[in-house]
Amino acid sequence: LYFDGEGWLWVNLDGTICSMDPETGEIRWTLDENVFCRVSYIDSAGHLWAVFGQNDIRRYDLKAGKARLSKSFRVDDGVFTISEGKGGSIWLSSVRKLFVIDRNDQVKHVVPSGAPAFSMLLSDPRTHRVFMFTVNDGLYELHEDYSVTRVETGDIKGISYVMTSSDGTMWLGTYNEGVIRLNEESGLMERIGKDKGLTDLSVKSIVEDSDGNIWFSTRSDIIRYDVRTKELSTVH
Repeated sequence: LYFDGEGWLWVNLDGTICSMDPETGEIRWTLDENVFCRVSYIDSAGHLWAVFGQNDIRRYDLKAGKARLSKSFRVDDGVFTISEGKGGSIWLSSVRKLFVIDRNDQVKHVVPSGAPAFSMLLSDPRTHRVFMFTVNDGLYELHEDYSVTRVETGDIKGISYVMTSSDGTMWLGTYNEGVIRLNEESGLMERIGKDKGLTDLSVKSIVEDSDGNIWFSTRSDIIRYDVRTKELSTVH
């Protein structure tokens, strides 16, 4: 899930990229590339990035809820995730590998210093931190010099997504444990699960809207969490 600068919600539905009206949940436009989209991302400059197949990376310009192809890239390995460094470069993760597309559209392979075996990277749009998800060793932060530090998340298992909201709360999605609200400073956690209305405990992505409400995508639904009432509602 990603909101663009005009307020459209962009969604990857079973490998097809769509724009959605967040007020109605209606699909308004579909990117018809006839190829499965593995992962997508909207960067800080408002470009939509998408990986098709294994290593076909495409960048799009967005306007009025539609996407127009602006440039294509290829790397030698299969790409699992797209993220963005603090300097605006685009980071692509592969199996224990990291590729960087700089602002001049040059692609290079870099080696993270001291990194354990990692499965994917993820950019936090508000703090611009880049998180590294490992196979068996918890959550790390990847820095601009490609060094890593471990993030203290207690005994939370199977973290699938990380997002920091405007009030500083860290939201953690998991594969089968629902959503965790984490205060990094105090270490206090709150779990949001089926008892609070979350229909599916496997969370694929989390995003905050302009009103401060939190949106989750799961295997089956798009769900909005009203921060004022603390109620969940299924949008799509």
